[in-house]
Amino acid sequence: MSRFREELDGRIAGLRQRLADARAQQDELRESELLTDLETLIDIADRSDVDTTQMEAVLAAETGALPVIPDLTADDAPTGLAEEPEAFTATD
Repeated sequence: MSRFREELDGRIAGLRQRLADARAQQDELRESELLTDLETLIDIADRSDVDTTQMEAVLAAETGALPVIPDLTADDAPTGLAEEPEAFTATD
């Protein structure tokens, strides 16, 4: 892992701790500021060609955002998932 990525990860961990503290104190203004800081770090990482997938997941978890799930076509689906299910027949 690059030193740049390690520094980003460390700052994100620190922000998450401060977010937890702000939430515990019910300080909504501080929470909003820290979420903005987190978004800024992710933007910096993205512009620096760092994979931000995990960082975006952290942001989604901290903001309560629903994850975006890409649409799968039959060609994209793992084996067995794109097939039609077998018809169910009740037996006694």
